[in-house]
Amino acid sequence: MGSALSGGLYPRCCATADDSDSREYEPLLAVKERQAIGSLMQILESNPNACLYEGEPQLALSTLAYSDAHSLQYTAATALSEVSEFDVRAVDAEIIKMLLYMLNSAYDDVQHSASSALGNLSVELANQHLIVKHSGLDALVRQMFSPSVGSQINAVGCITNLAMAEENKGRIIASGALVPLTRLARSQDTQVRRNATGALLNMSHAAHHRRELANTGAVPVLMELLDVSDQDTQYYAAAALSNIAVDAEGRQWLAPDSDMLVDSLVILANAVENTDVQAQAMMTLRNLASDGEFQLKIVQRGGLVPVGQLLQSTSNGLVSAAAACLRNLSIHSDNETPIVETGLISNVASLVPQAEDPEIQRHATCLIEAGMMESFQVALANRQTQSAVVAEMLAAINVFAISDQLWPFVLAGNMLEILIPMTRSRHAQIQIKRFKGTGVAAPFIQAWRAPRGGLQGYLAEALVLPVYANMQSIAVWTVRALLASGSKDLVRLIREDSAIVSAIEDLAKQRPPHASYTSTAAPSSASSFITVPTTPVANSHGKGADYEGDVLGDSDQSTVGGEPPAAEADRIWLMASKVAAALRDGAGVAQ
Repeated sequence: MGSALSGGLYPRCCATADDSDSREYEPLLAVKERQAIGSLMQILESNPNACLYEGEPQLALSTLAYSDAHSLQYTAATALSEVSEFDVRAVDAEIIKMLLYMLNSAYDDVQHSASSALGNLSVELANQHLIVKHSGLDALVRQMFSPSVGSQINAVGCITNLAMAEENKGRIIASGALVPLTRLARSQDTQVRRNATGALLNMSHAAHHRRELANTGAVPVLMELLDVSDQDTQYYAAAALSNIAVDAEGRQWLAPDSDMLVDSLVILANAVENTDVQAQAMMTLRNLASDGEFQLKIVQRGGLVPVGQLLQSTSNGLVSAAAACLRNLSIHSDNETPIVETGLISNVASLVPQAEDPEIQRHATCLIEAGMMESFQVALANRQTQSAVVAEMLAAINVFAISDQLWPFVLAGNMLEILIPMTRSRHAQIQIKRFKGTGVAAPFIQAWRAPRGGLQGYLAEALVLPVYANMQSIAVWTVRALLASGSKDLVRLIREDSAIVSAIEDLAKQRPPHASYTSTAAPSSASSFITVPTTPVANSHGKGADYEGDVLGDSDQSTVGGEPPAAEADRIWLMASKVAAALRDGAGVAQ
């Protein structure tokens, strides 16, 4: 600090002719001022790290600050500006009053240094209160009209810090600061523009303050700032617009320029240079997607592309932002088909098991609860649905059906009636993880005989497939789950079906010579409700859900999931033995 202040401690009235400038010759210093200079120099020479905010250094600086001599004011302002760069703490009110006095100095360089010190010290909450208490806002607003870019930077930065405290925001509005802040947000200077945008962001948290921003004309300015090159400014602008979009009134202010706004946000969400900007742009799109007009517009203008990319990110923040946005976009029925056709369903499915991040899991789950399964039913029953899209949906159902929270949605409506005919092409393999209560059993009872042989026909055929076939394992597991449901009607239907009982008995007799399992672990595909071949073909057949042939190709299913044939045979035999025993005893099977 000693070296930093070395050029400022000597008053101009003591300078040589070569050091003079265009200013009038300053009067000789008073004795008190000379003593203050000497005292300050002595303190700094003995201790370059001495605190200037209290004690003798503060008294000496006070004498210099209130002097009529420009050089002494400049020395005091510069000393406090430089010290506050690295020493920020709650200071005495006298320090703040001293700086505010110099902020009103007739000299631009004194004003600049004083505003710099105030900006640095305003990071501390206690200092914010003192600045506002001693009418600092009026002086700072005047500084924003200064032709000096440096003074603008410092004044706006200080107001940005002051706006962090809720109790200061009303006073900032009353001071008239929003008008120059909005004007400076369009400044050609990057730092001025960045600080002004940050101040507008800090003023956007409460509804009544957002209303003041709108009345001042800040909303279109914030939209323009999304397109500047400075990433900090982009982030602040996107965050402020996200706050504005949080309620219906704010979205009305944004609606007139909605095309430009959505386009800019989609571009930012696609950018990979700054993940913070990406996440904030996505969160702004999420808030905009709280009403139908924006839900449609975001999808129509390419918003699903960055959503899909960010859902696959390694950053939980980006994934959470994208999942939340997709959740809102999926509310509009016209967006259901684009969401499915864009291939986002498998991305959503991959989020469901992410227990380590409950926020992401919650957004993914809400997508299902909001009606995604109903959309699946419509798409799966539509003969125009492309095979690749069908594969996406079935892969997602795989995951949803093994989630304790989501499998009831899989069974809702007529999903089973749509899926069962598809099993005739080995297009899908049905396996139930668990369910409880007769209410949940109703879909299985309803689909027992129809369509196309129903669940009974599927089980009877699958149970007699060649050994090691994955569908055989799935079928045994499904019978086991149905018996464990507690539904008397389902248990009766199974026990009275000679084809199913006979097939189970036959499997129970086919003990492999190497069998050694002692547990009832799930079959290789127990983690899946539907198993889809990995190489779909680009054609679909049939009418509605009544599929003919192999919609996704006819591939060998015997080793789906990588299960060794021997181990699979062991599993089938062990499960079949337990199911057969339960059928003979007339009891259910424990899960």
